[in-house]
Formats: sequence, C-alpha cells, structure tokens
Amino acid sequence: MNARVERFNRTIQEEFMDAQLDVMAEDLGEFNHLLMDWLIWYNTVRPHYGLGQVSPMRYLISNFGLSNMSWTHTWTLLFKL
Repeated sequence: MNARVERFNRTIQEEFMDAQLDVMAEDLGEFNHLLMDWLIWYNTVRPHYGLGQVSPMRYLISNFGLSNMSWTHTWTLLFKL
C-alpha cells in the first residue's frame, strides 16, 4: 500500500507541482484551486496505465456500473459520458 501512495505522490510532484512552484510561492489559495482542478482531471480524464489506459472514473463505470449515488454535481458538469 505504501508503494502506491508514494507513486501517487511522485506523480503529483512530477506532473503538477514542479510546474506550479511559482504559483505556490506567490498565492497558496490559487495553488490549491489549481491542484483541485488537476486532481479532478487526474481522476476523470487522464488515462492510467494500470487501468488499461482509461481514467479511474471510466474504469469504475465500465466495471461496476453507474450509480447515481456516486455522482457529484462537479462530476456531471466536467465529464460527459
């Protein structure tokens, strides 16, 4: 489990934080908003090698079906099936 967490931390560092160091130094609030946007993109759009080149949300839908209880208003606005 720890190896997976560390890999996720590395992905955040390499794909997001390294490009946003100036924003983090100047405006932490803006950095947090950008990070939230990136995390939504990471889970809904970005293909993941370990999931067969699909996003985590697409993987969940494909393998476990669609549940109205799992959707948030943000998700329905950002990702159209």
